[in-house]
Formats: sequence, structure tokens, C-alpha cells
Amino acid sequence: MKVEQYLLKILETDLKEYDSYVVGEAILKYMLGKPIEEYEVITSAPLFSMPKGKKIGSKTMAYSSYPKPILIHFMTSKEEYYKGCHFTYETLLYHPHLGIVDPYHAVLDIQHQRLTSLKLPTHPMDVMRGIALKESIGFHFDEALENWILTHIFPKQIEDPKGFFSFFQRILLSDFASLVLKQYSLFFETYFPISGQGLEIMKYTRSTFILRFAGLLWDTPINEISDFFIQYKITACSLDEIELLLTYKDYNLTESNLKGFQKLIGKSASSWFAVKRAEALALGKIEAVSLLDSLEKIMLSDKKI
Repeated sequence: MKVEQYLLKILETDLKEYDSYVVGEAILKYMLGKPIEEYEVITSAPLFSMPKGKKIGSKTMAYSSYPKPILIHFMTSKEEYYKGCHFTYETLLYHPHLGIVDPYHAVLDIQHQRLTSLKLPTHPMDVMRGIALKESIGFHFDEALENWILTHIFPKQIEDPKGFFSFFQRILLSDFASLVLKQYSLFFETYFPISGQGLEIMKYTRSTFILRFAGLLWDTPINEISDFFIQYKITACSLDEIELLLTYKDYNLTESNLKGFQKLIGKSASSWFAVKRAEALALGKIEAVSLLDSLEKIMLSDKKI
């Protein structure tokens, strides 16, 4: 495995006297030829054996001054690290002199494009993380893990709602989002208001977070949507547009009230047309699609309305 010089210097200079390894997704992405966003390191070194970074845990420091961020877990042995691994790929270690260490035959799993579980997850964040990774690299779950997720009901309580939702957002933006949401509906419905019609609408919307999420929440009462945003600490301004789209989802738009509608919905008008067109297609209302097309053309034209 080829690593950047600054990371090699940390391993061979700053952490030279200690048992230190690169771990995590970086090795997997290297083997798949995918870009590496950040590095993760475990080391037996004491906490402040390197210049001080940002402390994000009792033994973990984040270093953002390098070209790619580095997360270092100090005072962490291989054995201790393995206890927290859920998938075989996580057990791959890289040492500058030993090369890649593969105690759980993870390379074979990677060659077969599968995510194999070392232990079945008991926390929903681990499931969400696994599903997001599976979609991003195009792998499949091993049979035991697949059956577990399809049949097991996980507790609703999560410690990091915002982080949990960020993984959900990655899944929602994948090309096969509606299929994934249907496949693992038992899991997703514990946390998100998934509906059949919303999934059908989402299939026809262009691949953006706003439109896909609006489709997913289409049948959910607006007060429940607000509660949902609060629960998951979602404050991104784009979600204001989702709430606006869903507030006017049943607006009876005609040529005569188009000007007033534009004032109400502003720049979100194009997104509203996209979702309404998707709804009409999902319901087989072709005549409604034609009407929406003509109204949108009027709105986009230079002629005054």
C-alpha cells in the first residue's frame, strides 16, 4: 500500500517507537482504487506523543493540518481495536515495514465484493454505516448480516441523530435509493416516515437531496415533519425548501393564480414542479403532467402573467 509522505513520516518518525498501523476505510478504498478522504491510525503511543491536535475522545486526536485529515487513536492495541470491528475489511492493518496485515481474510471478501460481518450489529448506527458503505462501493452483505438487518428490529434511541441522518442522506442520494429503502424497510421505518407513495414519487424525481427527501416525506403531516427535523437536529437551509414544498403540495395551480403562487414559493417553484410531475407520473395521470409542463413553460417564459 502506498501512503502519502506526511503519513509515512508520522509512522516512521513521530510514532517510531510504538506499535502503529493505518486502519479503516482508507485501506479498503486503496484496494478498490477509490479516492481516500482521510486516514485512521491506531498506536500504542501515549496521548500527547505528537503535536497537539483536536481531542475528540478520551484517546483520540484529529489532525486537520495535513492534505488529508488524520484520526489517531492513542494507547490502542491491535487486540483492543479488533473488538470494535464489525466488518472484516476493518481488520486490515497497514504497517510501513510489514505491509498489509490480514488476520481475518478480508482481502478475499473484497475480491468477492462482499461486506462480511465479524459480529452482528446491535446498534442502528452500525447498520446505517454499513448500508451507506455498501451502496457507495457496490458490494453486497454476507448472508448472515443481510438476514439480520431484514428481520431484526433495532432500538429507536440513537446517540448521534445528526450523524445518523448524514448516513441516511448518503443513501438517499444513491442511484438505487428507492430500492434500498424498500429492501430494508423494516429498519428504515423505525426512524424515518417512509411511505409507499413517497417512494414511488422519489423514483421519478431527479437525483437531488431536496427532491428525493420531499418524495419520501410526501404523505407525512407537516407538523410531524417539523418534529422529525428537530429530533434529528437537521438545520440545513435546504430543509426549509422541503418544508415549503410539502406545505404547498396540494396547491391547485392554474394559469390565473400562477403569479400569486410564484410569490408564495419563490425560487422553489422549479422543485415544486419536479415533485408534482413525479407524483402525477407515479399515479399514471398523464394529463396532469401535460398541464404542469404548460404551466411551467409560462412561468419560465418572458411573457407577463
